[in-house]
Amino acid sequence: MHGGGGRGDDYLLSWLAPARTAGAFVLSPKSIDRTWGLMSDAESRNDAISLLLMLFQLTQTYPAIDKRRILCTGMSDGGTFSYILNQVLPARVFAG
Repeated sequence: MHGGGGRGDDYLLSWLAPARTAGAFVLSPKSIDRTWGLMSDAESRNDAISLLLMLFQLTQTYPAIDKRRILCTGMSDGGTFSYILNQVLPARVFAG
């Protein structure tokens, strides 16, 4: 995920080659506001719901995606939000 004031595709090119090599998908989302919801529970939930909807659509479109191996990372505010996701999302959202 991008840093504050960034865009979803800021780091996309740096991930494409390794993803292709590993046979992985890359989702490069954009935060709802200028940056990820770091300041309040409501902001965090809104960005988390947005990400969940993107992931749901991706896993429905490509059912071969291993839902147990979805990883999240980011730069700066995006990195901080990846930690917040651990707090606002239930464990193993996609496991079933």
